[in-house]
Amino acid sequence: MLATHAPPSLITSLLCLPPPPLSSLRTLPLFHIAKFRCFRTETAMSVQTAASAVSSPDHAAGKWFSVPELRLRDHRFTVPLDYSVDRTASPKISVFAREVVSVINLFVKLRVQIFAEVVDHICVLLCLVAKKMEERERIETLFTIYTAKKKALINLVKKNNNCHTYYIYKVDLDLRPPDQLNPVDGYRGTGLSTPLTASSLLQLKSEEKLADYVKHFRADNIVNDAEFIRVRLVPDAAPWTILGQSFGGFCAVTYLSFAPQGLKQVLLTGGIPPIGNGFTGDVVYRACSEQIIIQNEKYYKRYPEDIEVVREVVNYLSESEGGGVPLPSGGFLTPKGLQTLGLSGLGSSAGFERLHYMFERAWDPIIVPGARKEISYYFLDAFDKWSSFDTNPLFALLHESIYCQGASSRWSAHRIRAEDEGKFDAVQAAKEGRPVLFTGEMIFPWMFDEIHALRKFKGASHVLAEKKDWPPLYNIDALKNNKVPVAAAVYYEDMYVNFKLAMETASQIAGIRLWITNEFMHSGLRDAGSQVFDHLMGMLDGKKPLF
Repeated sequence: MLATHAPPSLITSLLCLPPPPLSSLRTLPLFHIAKFRCFRTETAMSVQTAASAVSSPDHAAGKWFSVPELRLRDHRFTVPLDYSVDRTASPKISVFAREVVSVINLFVKLRVQIFAEVVDHICVLLCLVAKKMEERERIETLFTIYTAKKKALINLVKKNNNCHTYYIYKVDLDLRPPDQLNPVDGYRGTGLSTPLTASSLLQLKSEEKLADYVKHFRADNIVNDAEFIRVRLVPDAAPWTILGQSFGGFCAVTYLSFAPQGLKQVLLTGGIPPIGNGFTGDVVYRACSEQIIIQNEKYYKRYPEDIEVVREVVNYLSESEGGGVPLPSGGFLTPKGLQTLGLSGLGSSAGFERLHYMFERAWDPIIVPGARKEISYYFLDAFDKWSSFDTNPLFALLHESIYCQGASSRWSAHRIRAEDEGKFDAVQAAKEGRPVLFTGEMIFPWMFDEIHALRKFKGASHVLAEKKDWPPLYNIDALKNNKVPVAAAVYYEDMYVNFKLAMETASQIAGIRLWITNEFMHSGLRDAGSQVFDHLMGMLDGKKPLF
């Protein structure tokens, strides 16, 4: 096993030492364990040979590199764009994966594979797999991906030294575009996996060709990629455990529907999708509207002075030439564009503060008496960075399609918003002295006029909105006969994944165990990763009561 998953220099050094018992390994100080690393060196050729040993025409393995306590190497897989046709005929794309080996635990005969992505506003799919060569031990490993200073950081905290190796297939689909995370790798269309950016998509010369290309980047093909990687990367093509956060949970349920043979266990956090056939986003947006209004009320209750500040900004924008002001990116900010700040600002634990701090600097200071009150460059620049559609147009193009099976979306959010009798009309609210309501996770057709990076994709967005023949994403019969252990954290006040719809779906997944809580928002996995992860693992391990 070590010969397959660790560099030869590390293997040779470790084989020179007698393996300590697990009991002593668990208590051994980290600085002592670190001494096991470098007793002997090997030639670069031997390391390169090990890396190439797992390579094939559709799988390229990179060289090993190190960070404290870990050894890592990158993998790139050449996969079909379209799995529904002959693989030799389909165009190919590249999907990125990263393998991580825990140096501390090379003596332990336990393999853990993590197929991963995660957190916060990031559309996430993380898969954790344990395969034992001896009697099963509980894995108490906290895997947290968090963000700081616009860099994705991975923090692996090992409570027990049970972990031998990790595989990471890191997927960053910004279904909730954050301003604090820059993806460094990803699943198809994102990160390092054939990223579909505002520039790369211009290679597709017509709106029809662009729409026909990006339609292959939904959950069904993400699962196909996962299976493609699993059988090539996991020893003996063993099943793995997956943890799906948010959209990652949607992908996990798709996985349960069509490839349950690849799964050992499933953990879901804020990610149980609506699954009805012929389903579109209409039901979702109607159901989520109530919670969006509640989140607005909570925000203004916490920061009551922002009621007037937001109204002033709305009035300023509506009274400006053209009904808005230019943005530094080349886009145009209007009152309804301002309301889209709720997408990231209302649904996570720290969202209220980020939104409030932004409005604190909405206006330029008056440094010359009598000067006109102007909206600040800081605010406009912050708005541009808040959405990050310039780096990830895929979210805008495909968001509504994640709800579609055999039916078109026809700009679902736009139509449902119009049913709310002016509740979300920002200009009217400001004139009447009411609080201006922010919107939630919604994409509107006018965004392809107002957001500079999206303008060139306006035609393709309409083609996708009218597309009717979306393939199925879920198999209800398979879910009703599910045999894979599933545990799910369901957040009662989740603004993005409606509680009632989640419960309807849960009733159709055989054997699912639910942890229903209002202790966390949608960002619970980021905010209290250890608690959430341990609770779900305890449910699957039989260490939590059934009722």
